[in-house]
Formats: sequence, C-alpha cells, structure tokens
Amino acid sequence: MIGKFHLLTCMLVATLGATVCAATWAADSPASTEQAIMKLENDWCAALTKNDVAALNAILADDLTEVAPSGAVGTKASILTEAKSAKVSVCKNENMNVRVYGDAAVARGVVTYKDSNSCGEYQFTDTYVRRNGCWQCVATHETPGRK
Repeated sequence: MIGKFHLLTCMLVATLGATVCAATWAADSPASTEQAIMKLENDWCAALTKNDVAALNAILADDLTEVAPSGAVGTKASILTEAKSAKVSVCKNENMNVRVYGDAAVARGVVTYKDSNSCGEYQFTDTYVRRNGCWQCVATHETPGRK
C-alpha cells in the first residue's frame, strides 16, 4: 500500500511540475517577451517625464553603456544623475520592434524627446539581457533623425 501511495504522490508531483513549467514556458514565449520589452521602453519614457529615478534604476543594468546622439558615451550613473533634474516634457516611442535571442533582446524604434536642453526625433537601439528573471537594458544607442 505504501508503494502505491508513493508512486501516486510522485506522479502527482511530476504532473504539477510539468504544468507549472509549461505555464512558465508560455510566459517566456518570444511574443510575450517582445511585449515585455516594449513595455519597459515605454516605462523608461514615463520615468524620464516623471524624474522617477527608482524606475530607471530597475530598467537599466548597472553595467549599462550609453552612446548619446552627440556621440558621448555614458553610464547608468550618468543617466540617473541627469534624470534627477531633467525637465523632460515629451518622450514618446514609435515604430518599435523587438527581436528576441533567448536571454537577450534588441529593441529598435524612434523616440520623440523634448527637455529643457534639447528636442528632436532619435532612432534608438537598446539591448536587453535577462538576469535573475528580470530584463534590464545593458546598452543603448541613439542617433539623430528619423529614417
């Protein structure tokens, strides 16, 4: 009797485990990852307009590298410092697409941006990596103009 109970318990655990894994795999499909990355891009814009450094801190990886439209190279620290005082009145993403490569994803699009020092449309390419179950941007590159 104990043997049958043990076998039944093992089968139940295996079935439950497969169900949980299947749900996790479905949540990590390329289409859902694309949507998650696009949401992060839009959250990034919202954080800039609200000077929400905490939100930016979560989106940007500690080892992030930025290449600004001017060609200047920045870091997460420089972005967060600027975000504290910037007066961003417009930040809107358009024409975004995302390509997923396992635990990496590349987002490309056009952002319309306006703050107290600059304004314009910029093409961007952002590279995300999934670390410890969370997507973070590790590289961002902006180029002036819409093509």
